[in-house]
Order: sequence, then C-alpha cells, then structure tokens
Amino acid sequence: MGVIKDRHGTYYARKTVPEKPKGLQAAVARELNNGKAVQKHPKRSLGTKDVRDANVRAKPVLAEFDRIIAQAKSRLATTEAPAIKRTSLSDTEIKRTAEFVYADALAWDERVRFGGRDEMERMAAEVIRLEGPIDTPDIPLDQWPQRGMPREMYEENRAELLDTQRVMRKAAAMGDISAVQDRVLKAMWAFNVDLNEHSPAFEIGRIDDQLIHSCINGKAAGRLGK
Repeated sequence: MGVIKDRHGTYYARKTVPEKPKGLQAAVARELNNGKAVQKHPKRSLGTKDVRDANVRAKPVLAEFDRIIAQAKSRLATTEAPAIKRTSLSDTEIKRTAEFVYADALAWDERVRFGGRDEMERMAAEVIRLEGPIDTPDIPLDQWPQRGMPREMYEENRAELLDTQRVMRKAAAMGDISAVQDRVLKAMWAFNVDLNEHSPAFEIGRIDDQLIHSCINGKAAGRLGK
C-alpha cells in the first residue's frame, strides 16, 4: 500500500511481501530478525502526521524494504547456480519497463477509485486475514458510495498527488533515483531482470527518468482524469 495512517493520525510506510517464491515471507522475517516466523507486511513509522512529509519520508524506507526483500529472495536461491547480474538494459526493455509502471499505477488507482465500497471492503478483509484487526478508517466504509469514492477522499488524494508530482519532478531534474527505487525493483522483478544496482544503467538514472515520468503520468491520468 505504500503509505498508511493509524488511528492517531501518524503515517507509516508499509510494504507487501509476495507469497512467491515459496518461503520468501519467512526469509524476510529472518532478514529483519524480528522474532516472527513470517513477515507479510513490514511496516515502519514515518514519525509525522503530515501527508506531504510522509510521502517524502516514505521513499527511502520503501526502498530499504525492497532491498531487504531482494536480499531474502537471493538467499533463497543460494542452492541454485548463481545468477549473473546484468549491468545494462536495451532501449526496448527500458520502454517496456516504463510502460509496466504506467499501467501498474493506473490499475491500482482504478481499483480504488472505481471499486467503491465493495472494493474497499475486500481490501480491508484481506488485510485483516493477513494481519489481524485494523484501525477504523477516517471515512467509515458504510459512508462510501457503491461505486467511486467520497468527495472528501477525492480532494485529499488530489492534493496528495499534486504534491507528489512536484516532489517526483524535482527528483527527476536532480537525478535522484531514490524517488522511484521501489518501483524500479518491482518492475525488474516483474520481468525477471536482475540488474546490478551499482551499474551505470541504474545509477545514472536512464531507467529511472522514464519511470519517474511514468509514475507521474500514470497517477495523473487516473486521479486527475487527464
């Protein structure tokens, strides 16, 4: 989910650990060394009640979660032949990856924006199944329309998006890859690409520049209706 808020209004960074490959959630728990048998949703307080500040603080935390998941995944594969990390991607691969991020942003937005009360109830039920009781949402589910979202939620999302666009565009201009590192890794996993994070292709930001704009445009097309 990325950034969530507890009942006291404090924001948290939260990441979902995939169920596959088998044993990954247990391996993540071992990496975190938190005494749990499995770790399905690592979460960390961002120490703020301001949504704009939370979105900025969440970036390095989510990137760290991604590194932990990647490390756990790597340890699971230690019995297999070691994979050779790639140091570059073709222009076609970069374009395909950026398109994936754009589509993923739209799909998530549409799930929440058009799903309405039924979809929110399904999402809440899934979180409860995986983690147990959850905090009462700011807007009770019985106040959500059957389709779409409450006006209050729309305005809050719109304000958040506009601020996120500003932050992401600034990151793109500065070549700050941490702004989209979590999405880079997710896209790499989707296409089963093991790209060396210290390679020029990753660090220079050629991939990340396209991903940043894919994130901006995908979210804008969904939430702002453009």
